[in-house]
Amino acid sequence: MPQTLKNRIGKIISKRILSTVFDGSVNRKKCVWKIEHVTKKDSENKESAIWKELNFSIEFGNKHPEHFMQLLYHHFNDCSKVRLMFDLDHPPALWSDQLVQEYKDVVAENICLHKAYNKMDVILGNVLPKLEQNQIYSMILQTTYALDLLHKHNYVHGDFHFGNVGAMKVPMNSFKKLGIYSVPTHGYDWKLIDFGFTVKNENADEKSEGSDLTFIQNLSTLIQSDDDRDIREAKMKSVHEYNVVKHIAKGSELKECMFMLFFPDAYQKLFHIDTVQQRNTLPPSDLIFLAHYGAGSEEAKRYLRDKLSCQ
Repeated sequence: MPQTLKNRIGKIISKRILSTVFDGSVNRKKCVWKIEHVTKKDSENKESAIWKELNFSIEFGNKHPEHFMQLLYHHFNDCSKVRLMFDLDHPPALWSDQLVQEYKDVVAENICLHKAYNKMDVILGNVLPKLEQNQIYSMILQTTYALDLLHKHNYVHGDFHFGNVGAMKVPMNSFKKLGIYSVPTHGYDWKLIDFGFTVKNENADEKSEGSDLTFIQNLSTLIQSDDDRDIREAKMKSVHEYNVVKHIAKGSELKECMFMLFFPDAYQKLFHIDTVQQRNTLPPSDLIFLAHYGAGSEEAKRYLRDKLSCQ
C-alpha cells in the first residue's frame, strides 16, 4: 500500500490484552485504528493468524464493501501508542505464570500491526433495544445475507455476535440490494466487522446453528448461569411448560431462552431467581418462528421479506 497516506491516530476507544483501538482517519476518511502486538515470526509468516485476517479483507472482504467492514490500510511498525488493558507486571489473579510470560515475550519484541478499518456509525449490540421492528427485520436479512456470502465462498466468521455487526446510517427510505431482492434499510446499512477469527473452510457452506442461537438470545434476554446446562434442562423437563418450548426451539440454550420468555414466573420459581429481566424486541410470534426455523433459514428470509414488503 502507498506510504504517502495522511494517517491520524486519535483518542483511545478501547484497550485489549495485547492491543489498543483508536479513533482516527486515513486521508481524512474516518476510520478505526487497531494497533496490536505481534511477533516477528508471525509478521513474516504469511500463514499466521494475523495474515489470514489481512488476506481475508484483501482477497474477499474489500471486494464486497456493501457487506463487510473495509480494511483501508495496514503496516507493521513500533508499538509506542499501544496502551494495554492490563499491566503485565500485575496481571489478573487467574492468569498462569506461563501465560503472563508468553504475553511479556510478545510485548518485548516491540512489533505492532497497525490496521485501519472504515468506521461504523453504530454497533448493533449498543442499539438493539432502541431499534423498531422493521429495523430488526431488515438487520436480520442484511446480516444473514452477509453470512451466506461468507459460507458460499468457504469462509467462516468464527466470532459472530452482535458486537461484531456494525452499520452506517443511511436515509430511512433507502433500499439495499441482497441478491435478487431490494430490502428497505429503515436507516441502517448493516455490515459484518472484526475478522480476527475468520478462516477459510471447505465445509463452510453448512449454516452455523450458533449464529441462529445468537440472534434469538440477543433479540430476547437470556439469563446466563454457571450451572451445568444438562442439569438446567433436566429441571425444565420436570414441569409442564417445557412441553411447549420443546417443540419450538432446537438446542438446550434456545429452549431455556424460550422458556424464560413465555413463562417468566415458572422460570423464576424453577431456578430460584428474584427477577426475570424480560425485554422482548420482537413479538412472541416472530421469536417462535425464528427459533423454530433458524434466523438464517430460507423460511425465515421469506417470512421477513413479507414483513418488509421487499421489492
